Amino acid sequence: MSQLAAKVKVERAGTDVVVTFSYLNEPTLPPVSRIMFRRDIPGREPESYCVLRSPDDRPIDIGGRWVYGTKVQGLVLDACPNLVPGHYRASVMVGGGHGTRYFEYLADGRIVPGWGDGD
Repeated sequence: MSQLAAKVKVERAGTDVVVTFSYLNEPTLPPVSRIMFRRDIPGREPESYCVLRSPDDRPIDIGGRWVYGTKVQGLVLDACPNLVPGHYRASVMVGGGHGTRYFEYLADGRIVPGWGDGD
């Protein structure tokens, strides 16, 4: 099976941090098996910060969108603290592939997008 790349966005919507994802070259929204936020700290390995995952790695359709920190039926939400200022990467494992978006979370809650798959 070929790997399908996913385009990932992390944006602010009111007080929420929202992750959206889609296949790069497919019109359908992909099912997801894992969304992982990792915090990048200079001089250290990136640390796992928040994980939404399928308990059995089976992708589940959530409509291509997830609000950071919220529970989703059929998926397990592991530790998911509030974001603190810093650099992060959001990785999304979808049916048949994955995608990543780097971003900076500022002290005032704004998100500065960095590079990501699909740019």
